[in-house]
Amino acid sequence: PDIDSYKLMDNILILHHGKMVYYGPSWPDSISFFNPGCSEAETNRPECALLGVNSGTAEGWAAKYVQSKLCSTFVDGRAASLKTAPVAEPRPSGPERKQRFDMAQFKTLCLRTIAIKLKDTTNTLILLFQAPVIATLIALLFNKSKLFTPLPLFLMVISAIWLGTSNAIREIVAEKAIYFRERMVFLRIPEYVLSKFAVLALLCAAQCAMLVYGLKYIDVQGHWLSLFMVGFLVSLVGLGLGLLTSALSPTQMTALSLLPLIVLPMVILGGGMVPLPQMPEPVRAMSNVMPSRWGYEAMLHLEGAKRPFEAPAVMLPEQAAGRQAAAQSKPSTPSSWAEQQFGEHTHSLALSVFVLLVTLIALLCGTVVALKSRDKIQI
Repeated sequence: PDIDSYKLMDNILILHHGKMVYYGPSWPDSISFFNPGCSEAETNRPECALLGVNSGTAEGWAAKYVQSKLCSTFVDGRAASLKTAPVAEPRPSGPERKQRFDMAQFKTLCLRTIAIKLKDTTNTLILLFQAPVIATLIALLFNKSKLFTPLPLFLMVISAIWLGTSNAIREIVAEKAIYFRERMVFLRIPEYVLSKFAVLALLCAAQCAMLVYGLKYIDVQGHWLSLFMVGFLVSLVGLGLGLLTSALSPTQMTALSLLPLIVLPMVILGGGMVPLPQMPEPVRAMSNVMPSRWGYEAMLHLEGAKRPFEAPAVMLPEQAAGRQAAAQSKPSTPSSWAEQQFGEHTHSLALSVFVLLVTLIALLCGTVVALKSRDKIQI
């Protein structure tokens, strides 16, 4: 407030990180207490009180106030004149009540995130319309193919991961100041993370629906609802990656710089460019931790359930050369679209989905742990 309004206040209570560091007259004592020897000009600037508070620790100011005359007058003196309240009977100790999920806070945070997205119309529309642009490009590229190739399914998996990650990569770090301020008061981390996840999952669902709709113009026979569910799950894994990266990043620029480093390895090691049997053993082990690898295999299983396997399929020149060399060294004939890309490392559809679910849960738990490590508040 301005100095005239500040002078109208009788007493003022100042808290610093939850500790009382001052209680007494607002002017000029509150300013001079935190700025010893301040000039008359500084005394007429109410903000100097808070600037002075920020120059020291909460413990230091609290200790100084306890030893001051202000504390003996306005705290100790008044407390001595009050009647002592009856002491309540101590309750028998019992098992500590477990903390429950705060649904009211979760709902409030969800509504706030939705309001932010609706207000930031330009950025939300850009995120939303990435999906139809990508789907259109894939449809234009593959709609006249005479032979089926699983490459559009791989591109859909990569697109789903990209969309999910880009939706969330700035979500937490962009409101870091608000997060820390609310965290000091009442904010619970699980509710905060899940509110972000729930709202952005709706955006991912709309994007994946557009991607799957684009596949109707390509010779893809997998059931559209199953393809959507797998694509949506892969997009949620990307969303978890984005939230974890956002929680760990110090700035928005750092988070955006990490986006290519997250997505490009999934493109290279996902099994769509080079089949797993053609990868060196160390690279193959790295591929097994890529969500794109499991999402792509799930897509191939869904396609194989509706389309009989045809060999040879259209493939990249590098794939053809690699498979020819493999056939010369160890003859093998794939019996499904999944085996064509993953060979003896093919797993079931159920296992692929299970790995994606476990990855998603691990990423969300990692986001909560990353945020908890930044403070010492236990709420």
